[in-house]
Amino acid sequence: MIPFIRLHTADDVVIARTQLISGTKIEGITTKGLIPPGHKVATQALQTGDAVRRYNQIIGFASQPIAAGEHVHTHNLNMGPDKGDFARDYAIGADVKPAPAKLEATFMGIKRADGRVATRNYIGILSSVNCSATAARAIADHFSRRTNPAALKDFANVDGVVALTHGTGCGMDGDGLGMKILERTLAGYATHVNFAGVLVVGLGCESNQINAWLAHSALKEGENFRVFNIQDSGARGRRWTKALPSFKKCCRAPTLSSASPAALRTSPSACNAAARTVTRASAPTLPWARRWTCWWPTAAPPSSAKHQRFTAPSICSRAARCAPK
Repeated sequence: MIPFIRLHTADDVVIARTQLISGTKIEGITTKGLIPPGHKVATQALQTGDAVRRYNQIIGFASQPIAAGEHVHTHNLNMGPDKGDFARDYAIGADVKPAPAKLEATFMGIKRADGRVATRNYIGILSSVNCSATAARAIADHFSRRTNPAALKDFANVDGVVALTHGTGCGMDGDGLGMKILERTLAGYATHVNFAGVLVVGLGCESNQINAWLAHSALKEGENFRVFNIQDSGARGRRWTKALPSFKKCCRAPTLSSASPAALRTSPSACNAAARTVTRASAPTLPWARRWTCWWPTAAPPSSAKHQRFTAPSICSRAARCAPK
């Protein structure tokens, strides 16, 4: 341990960290006599009347000659002949130096219109009721790159299609807690940052009416948010195919931000804010919610999507924990 502390390069003294005995070497000088811990040691010879500086500020004047290495205290330090009446410079912050730039982790992100940053351009297929779950899964399967790679050939910026279905939404109290949890959960999915487009598939006669859910959740149809009711299609057989035009509109909407690179000093996720609420409220009732509410894929995004580099605290370990199992 260094036995002293220098508070400023312009100081005439250093501070003993421990008791120093005579003969201790300090900055090339040798101490003279016993120096108690926390006391001052002269680092250069001072004549009577010389100012003594600590923190680069005058703390007194030598009342007698002080040799380098001597103890500086009240026995050889006073307020000077003018009893402390001397010119002072009250410049504040003159010696402040900017803190060095922090090293921040980076990730390749896609900036959304609301300022959030995603790592994927997925299309989400949500079912408003268990009765439309089969149709929602059929749409997602139709656009699977594994089984039907040609289906998304015109939409290179779409990373994939995910169907999120459930077993409720019918025969429920429209004002009950179960309905509120379902609506909040679906809203969390619909606004997930990694969904560049969302198609909601309903049956038409369910308790969880899509229009009511939209109103309660402050959501509305738009370029990248579409709804489809099976019973409104008027077709028989594979009615889910009637939803394909709406789906393709979502595929054309994914936001591929062309804004200039930005530095984000907070976690981009929101992994998302709505999902965090969903996790606490819905997980006990909806087991499938636990699996997806913190959905953050970890594999590298395809080069076809226009990603930008953003800075944020390291999210690698968090991503690994939160990714779908």
